[in-house]
Amino acid sequence: MPSDALEALAAFVARHDEATVVVEGHADGRGDERDNLRLSYARARRAARHVRRAGVPDARITVRGLGEFAPLEGTATHDAANRRVIVRVAGPRGCEEGRTW
Repeated sequence: MPSDALEALAAFVARHDEATVVVEGHADGRGDERDNLRLSYARARRAARHVRRAGVPDARITVRGLGEFAPLEGTATHDAANRRVIVRVAGPRGCEEGRTW
């Protein structure tokens, strides 16, 4: 996530006390399921570290590793595109608009 996007995300969360950030890590279907869960969680933790450095407090960040269990629609489980991190903001009105950082 580019630093300007992180700064925008942190500024948005700072303006909305009820906002929380959910960082989800994903993996492709190669390898062992347990290893993929660990890998996806580690991927999400690294991304969450950047979110923290941008100014979002720890208490408002949730980190999840989903392994290979939520592949992108229309992709094969082993597709490299499934190795990704998604950062979502939950809580404030207006988030349902699907804002992306």
